[in-house]
Amino acid sequence: MSTVTVSVDSVDRGLYDINKWMESVLAKNLDDVVPSAIGSATQSATAVYQAALGNGNPNESRLMVLEHEIRTGDYLGEDRFPTLSEIVSVKIKYVVDGDDDERYQFWILKIPQKSQDERALVRVNDLDKREISFYTEILPTIKMWIESQYLDEKLEFKIPYCLYGKYNCELGEFPVEEAIDNLLDCEYLLALEDLRPKEFGKRHFSVGMSIPEVLAVIGEIGKIHATTWAMQEIQKDTFHWETLYHWRNAANMYYIKIEDGLVVLDDFLTNYDDPDALEIASRIRTKYTKKHLHNTLLSLLCPASKNSPNCLIHMDLWSENLLFRIKDEDRECKNIDEADVDVFIIDWQVVTIGRPTHDLAILILTSMSPGYRREHTASFLQYYYEVFKKTAQLFQLELPFGFDVIENEYRDSRLLAALLAIGSIQIVMLEKSTRIRLFEVLRELLDEDIL
Repeated sequence: MSTVTVSVDSVDRGLYDINKWMESVLAKNLDDVVPSAIGSATQSATAVYQAALGNGNPNESRLMVLEHEIRTGDYLGEDRFPTLSEIVSVKIKYVVDGDDDERYQFWILKIPQKSQDERALVRVNDLDKREISFYTEILPTIKMWIESQYLDEKLEFKIPYCLYGKYNCELGEFPVEEAIDNLLDCEYLLALEDLRPKEFGKRHFSVGMSIPEVLAVIGEIGKIHATTWAMQEIQKDTFHWETLYHWRNAANMYYIKIEDGLVVLDDFLTNYDDPDALEIASRIRTKYTKKHLHNTLLSLLCPASKNSPNCLIHMDLWSENLLFRIKDEDRECKNIDEADVDVFIIDWQVVTIGRPTHDLAILILTSMSPGYRREHTASFLQYYYEVFKKTAQLFQLELPFGFDVIENEYRDSRLLAALLAIGSIQIVMLEKSTRIRLFEVLRELLDEDIL
């Protein structure tokens, strides 16, 4: 990890441009970010906001960035898994003319990785463009629709606030070599609220999520699922955002990753100390030929039938894409695994339209210990159905499907979640606990004749 601190007294042209960019972004978002930061009793948030914007003239903005500090490396720790985008942490100190208080903002910037292979993977699959579109087009449109239904005070999504997003480079154009040194010119740049100062953090994948954490995630993703389902029902139309991951393209990408992962999995199962391991290896080796694997992915990823819901789904809903914080009322709880938590959902690079049970299966199968998962899955699904139903009722809609539909769809989604875990086998192999977790999932799917 490296740190660069820049003050306005000694900046070169490039850093001067970054300061001006930060001032512009701050000014445009000040009505959202300033009220929580204001500590002065002499001026209202509105007065500070107007001053920052030059009283309505953006060319006369009187907001000034005094200093910014950029930290490269994973912003939540060096022991985290590698990401497809480089994560940059930014601390900004600024003032607004007419107010003596120095203020601070904390941002996360997502920029291209140094690795050309990673950058090529991101660009070919539009992962960067899709996430920027989600934050700057898709999510704002959904929020505007919620407001049009007069439900904006009852529905709030726990997704980080987006300050800025821009995609600069189409496929085939020559990318900037060092993104960190050319922030304003690199292929893409996404600036999000940094939630660490608000005490949010990740649960490490190897530990496994607690029951309150899983319930918190189900509550949040359930609201998103139900709202986007209701939006299509009321508008009598499906979503047409071009950047959403088309299920056929997603199947092609997953196929390549899973095919590579099957080689590693076969070696792991062949040497695993359990009498069922060789039978699992034989079943997978025999059944999942190239053609069958691809057809299986297509059948699982295609939208559900008319009798089942389709909605906006995350498709990468595991512990590394979730930020948790213990609720204030449970701060003194002696057992942290029993404390109620708040959660924010991050990393929307593979967002698409599909079956909501895919998110549930990925969450439950990949992020929970086998014992917790077996004991609580039924109650998790029931809780999810209640969240979905209550959210739909806010829009005066009754569900045309019963709980049995969710149960049946979840059965297929478990197979998809297991296959996606195989596609990320290198991560699974890092820890003993996660190797056991995958093996137990595969054994259960074999016993139920799903595998």
